[in-house]
Amino acid sequence: MSERKRVLIVSFSDIKRDPRVFRQVKHLSSNYDVITAGLGDSGLANVPHVPVREIGKGMAKKARRALHLKTREFIAYYEATFDAGAVRERLEQERFDLVLANDSDSLPLVFSWDHGAPVIHDAHEYAPRQIEDRWQWKFLMQEYMEWICATYLPKCAAVTTVSQGIAEAYSSGFGVKPLVITNAPDYVELEPSPVSDGRIRLVHTGNANPSRRVERYLELMDILDERFSLDLYLMPRDPRYLETIKDQARLRPRTRVMEPVPMQDLVKVCNGYDVGIFFQEPLNFNLEHSLPNKFFEFVQARLAIAITPLPEMSAYVREFDLGIIGADFSVPGMAKQLMGLDRAGIEHYKKQASKAARALSSEANMRLLDSLVAESMARA
Repeated sequence: MSERKRVLIVSFSDIKRDPRVFRQVKHLSSNYDVITAGLGDSGLANVPHVPVREIGKGMAKKARRALHLKTREFIAYYEATFDAGAVRERLEQERFDLVLANDSDSLPLVFSWDHGAPVIHDAHEYAPRQIEDRWQWKFLMQEYMEWICATYLPKCAAVTTVSQGIAEAYSSGFGVKPLVITNAPDYVELEPSPVSDGRIRLVHTGNANPSRRVERYLELMDILDERFSLDLYLMPRDPRYLETIKDQARLRPRTRVMEPVPMQDLVKVCNGYDVGIFFQEPLNFNLEHSLPNKFFEFVQARLAIAITPLPEMSAYVREFDLGIIGADFSVPGMAKQLMGLDRAGIEHYKKQASKAARALSSEANMRLLDSLVAESMARA
């Protein structure tokens, strides 16, 4: 029996809470000996993990890091942000057959020692315009992200990303041709839950983050009629902002902020609702071209879907007849579309989600990933 090949998966996130990266780890570990490096741990007992420690916190350190950025001392900034040296020391004696590097932050690390392996870079979103709606980010980080992409993307054996619009941006900006691997979760065997007359149960899942403007969902409930209720499952990305949302929700009797549920339970929890809603404005390039986990989770939960007219999600909603698309990005525009729903319409969209669930699961994506990994190893 031939020896199993070795794969290193790097992500500067808490992997067990990062759905996209966790899927990579879980899937590839069935065929390869996988080691992970990142925050938290791998989330799987059989997968060894090397922790990445953030070291750039504190006002003095933040000021020094900002100075590194503005003087284009990018490697110095990197080494002052993450304890990359400790990770290298742990891994530099190892040999791998492939490295899968998630997000741009991981690239300087994985190219900083000779591990003897081709690198697949899962870019997730478009790094040079990550949070371009925030002037602080543009002032400090944009040039750094452009440098990472220009320096390291040409060295990668392959690049993947989450949507077609983002893939095209990488192609035109850096001459690479990313493969689109969406954020679709694993297939879940479920039936659509029953729809009641005179009641429409909305659900939204996501981060409590000011840039997501969760208050718009509350404004929406001020317009919708008594048939509608809304439950928000929010991760406490910004605890102070989350408390503000909770305070506002308490003033609205048909709106609740629920306790977060584990990633692996989210689809089954959402199955008890009628409509999964994602009210997002195109505040930056990545939000404009977003195709988030929650969209595909709503499909697996067999929900009707309500979205604003963002191009990537709208294409799927139209192709599979999954729900409604707001005419614009306004709260009244979304409310008008929602109030046109009735029991028969919701039941139809739920059945369409059930029909599409297999096609919009991770199965096709994992086949793409398997092929990409095998081809990259073979070329190396």
